[in-house]
Amino acid sequence: MGRWLCIDFGERRTGLAVGQDDTGLAFPRPAIDTRAVPDPIAAIVATAAEEGARGLVLGLPLHPDGRPSEKTAAVRRFAAALSARCALPLFLQDETWSTVEAKERTAHWSAKKKKNEKSALDSAAAAVILQRFFETPEGGRVRFAPEGNPTDERRNP
Repeated sequence: MGRWLCIDFGERRTGLAVGQDDTGLAFPRPAIDTRAVPDPIAAIVATAAEEGARGLVLGLPLHPDGRPSEKTAAVRRFAAALSARCALPLFLQDETWSTVEAKERTAHWSAKKKKNEKSALDSAAAAVILQRFFETPEGGRVRFAPEGNPTDERRNP
């Protein structure tokens, strides 16, 4: 049991959320503007340390039928770079429809909050992804294994 940091990777913004697996609750954290932050991976690693995370969850963009999407390869490259620089276990979680669900959950936000909606929405989507991860039985969770690592028997979707 412990805290987890979830990442909803994007080329412009990367949403973050933190949650506790014992409660199954996840809360958005400020998104990272990947165009303004020189090293987004360092920012993620620092956030994980600040939050006391025991592991990372990365949203994996798939089509609703489970096939890879046009963004899947970019996220896998990001996962490889992140796992090379962070010792925490990294898990992949299907993020299908997470932004749609996040929009539904945040429809009540005030006009002031909606001003920063895209950034906040990315982090709200990360919270949705993390809650889905918590709902997945531990045996069904997918731990990231870098390509070509023959000693790693974990499966990758």
